[in-house]
Amino acid sequence: MFRFFLPRENISDHITMTGPDASHMINSLRLRVSDKIIICDGAGADYTAEITGISKAEAQLALISKGENTAEPGIDLTLFAALSKSDKMEQVIAKAVELGAVRIVPFISARCVAKYDIKTGEKKVSRWGKIAMEAAKQCGRGIVPEVSGILDFKSAVAAAKDFDTRLFFYENAARHTLRDVLSEKSFKTVCVFTGPEGGFEETEAEEAKKADIRHVSLGPRILRCETAPAAAISAVMFYTNNF
Repeated sequence: MFRFFLPRENISDHITMTGPDASHMINSLRLRVSDKIIICDGAGADYTAEITGISKAEAQLALISKGENTAEPGIDLTLFAALSKSDKMEQVIAKAVELGAVRIVPFISARCVAKYDIKTGEKKVSRWGKIAMEAAKQCGRGIVPEVSGILDFKSAVAAAKDFDTRLFFYENAARHTLRDVLSEKSFKTVCVFTGPEGGFEETEAEEAKKADIRHVSLGPRILRCETAPAAAISAVMFYTNNF
């Protein structure tokens, strides 16, 4: 069934859907009276609803049942992703959502090819939020992962300070495998840093190390900037039995 997100306060036994979601439902998906959809409150609950009426710009729904969403992982994973070119960044965000990240934090690294000023950056973050929303619908998430504003590298490192486990994926960290680092202690929150097209500079790696963000390797092959985040998230999810 198709999935739509609504704030919990807007969910009741009888719902009127308007705006882009209603338009998508009526004009793109061609849903009709008696068709059923899933409504998610963004807080982990899924509701089955039946379409009871359709007009040009709105749809009437009746709730049938409520259940717990089962797609959310048991850990809270935030991806700190260095900015990459537009199409690559969109791919990173979509795949991060599909794989279970709860938050994506874009940041500027020294070797980033992509350059955004404040105005352009705000527009990009808005678009990335929509991509996260669509990916969450597609893969059955119980929440819509947040895409934060763009940070500089120092701010990104500072924002990582409260996580139980902090990982910095760096090609020169061959001696520190992911399994070794994750086995050191139990954790509920984890953040992962992945670099730009040109990789991290040594000074950035040192800065992360000083902030007690553990250097860790993704193996002997150098991965593209759009591949590394998916590989890192997948590995953490597999290790923690969230696959």
